[in-house]
Amino acid sequence: YSLTYQVEEIERYCMENNLQLLHIYEDRGLSGATVDENGLTVEREGLQELLSDMAYQQVRRVIVLNTSRLW
Repeated sequence: YSLTYQVEEIERYCMENNLQLLHIYEDRGLSGATVDENGLTVEREGLQELLSDMAYQQVRRVIVLNTSRLW
């Protein structure tokens, strides 16, 4: 899925479900994470920002078009 398509679909979902979209975390031109013997390595600034915000309980919901887009 293109980034534009994902954003449009998520915006539409939020409107249809009366959800306020406060922030979009994105990593343009990047995909996936690396898993090796030391665990998960995330080299995506947008995903790192999301994980940090979640750690500080600044995120109530995460909406993705498909969970495969996270990894």
